[in-house]
This record gives sequence, structure tokens and C-alpha cells, in this order.
Amino acid sequence: MDVRIIFTTNRDLAALAADGEFLPDLEFRIRQSARIEVPPLRERPEDVTALVEHFVRALAQAHGRTMPEIAPEAMELLKSQPWPGNIRELAGVMQNVLLRCGARIEAGDVVAASHPQGPSATMELEQLARLPRGERLTRKVISRALELCRHCKAKAARGLGVPLRTLYRHARKHDIR
Repeated sequence: MDVRIIFTTNRDLAALAADGEFLPDLEFRIRQSARIEVPPLRERPEDVTALVEHFVRALAQAHGRTMPEIAPEAMELLKSQPWPGNIRELAGVMQNVLLRCGARIEAGDVVAASHPQGPSATMELEQLARLPRGERLTRKVISRALELCRHCKAKAARGLGVPLRTLYRHARKHDIR
């Protein structure tokens, strides 16, 4: 039997194995195999253009639309984003952009799709971030922050001013899915 397994992670498997959170023998076997390191999208802005064009073409075709033109200002704005959610976040934003735009994708479409929460949601998230740290990590506050950030844990963690790992730990503790 010829089997190939491809997986991705953004975690340090050697550190996890040393901490007992990952099987050391599996980490050893993975380390011995071929590795392809792909830097995060924020470090590859030149890839954004091809990815945007791919997503727009595929989404337009899936929705039975003609492919809209992409304004140069919109593309520059997309290339300047940090994309903490990497390609999945870019794909989601492009889906939102395609729903908002007409025959041409403008910078305003990108801004609206990138920040779907309105000013009131942003203000509410800022108020939650001002709470004492212990209160910010309660079930009610974490759930509300996730709602405001459309369940993007990275955005919720940034909004609350806590590390992403802390948010994950407390969400698990409070059984928030």
C-alpha cells in the first residue's frame, strides 16, 4: 500500500512533543519526512493578486455572474491587509465582496466586506476589552466577543486584548464552540 499523508499546522510540533502534548515518536517521523514551509499570507503580498483573481473567478462562476473587474485601489487594499486568517480569511472576504459589488470591485466594497461589524459592534468590543482581565474571560463575554467578530477567534482575541491561546483555553473551559 502506498500512502501519503499531507497535513498543515501553525504550531511548533517539537515544543508540543517536549511538553507532552504531542506524540514524540510521531513528531520524530514527521521531522524526518519532507517539509514544505509556507509563510503566512501577510509575508507573501505578491500571492494575494493571484488568489483574489482565483476566488473572484470561482465565486462568480458558482453564482452565475460574470467576473467583475477589480479596481487597482481595491487590489492594493487587499494586498496591504495582514490576513491573520490566511487564505481562508481572504476567501471569506472575497465572497462577501462579490455579494456587495456590481460589475467592478471597488475599495469601498473591500472595506465593507473586511469589517462586517458596524460601528456599534466595534464600540461594544472596545467596551468589553476595558473590563478587568478576569471578567473578559467569562463565558458571557467570550461568547459576545465571538458574536461581534462573526466567530473569528483571532479577531475576538485581539478585540479582547488577550492572546489567542488564552481565548482558546477559556473557550474550552467554558465549553464554547
